[in-house]
Amino acid sequence: KQVTLVDQISEVVPEVGDFTRWVIQSKLVEDGIEVQLNHCIDCILSDSLTCTCDGNETRIEGDAFVLALGMTPNTDVLDALADVDVEVIAVGDAVKPRKVLQAIHEGFHAGRRI
Repeated sequence: KQVTLVDQISEVVPEVGDFTRWVIQSKLVEDGIEVQLNHCIDCILSDSLTCTCDGNETRIEGDAFVLALGMTPNTDVLDALADVDVEVIAVGDAVKPRKVLQAIHEGFHAGRRI
């Protein structure tokens, strides 16, 4: 498959260190993956997607699309328990989407408080 990575941000994997970023970018080039940064996806159809960058519209054709659109905390349960007279301790992705290590750490410390 010919793969194109489209992202709104201006840098590939900004949350990692410089060396790791260089390794990932090198692997993308080695594998022939085209990278389109600063692109906002406007429309997805069965055979293409349309995105804009600096006011210019681009159409990218494809037979499959994989979406990873970021993460936001799901606080529905916390909100539902707001009026209940019990202590509620939010952990993991209910606080902020991160890696599993932070969720385990927070869960451990929440358990110790009970």
